[in-house]
Amino acid sequence: MAGWKIEAGRVFLYIFFPVAMFALYNEPIIYEATVMKFRDYMIEREKLEREEKEVITKRLNRAALDDFLARRDVDDK
Repeated sequence: MAGWKIEAGRVFLYIFFPVAMFALYNEPIIYEATVMKFRDYMIEREKLEREEKEVITKRLNRAALDDFLARRDVDDK
């Protein structure tokens, strides 16, 4: 088994590291520089993806409607 100094160091590391990361990443300046920028990027990306999906859906619906109308006209004749 390891000596008490190594165990004390491990306990210190297990407690200090999470607390230090919490303190570091919850600073308002760092939070705005990292998290808010990433959040805004993701929101903009989702908005663009949603718009692209709407355009594709409209095209597919229009193509399906045109196909349906073309088949219906052929069947009626």
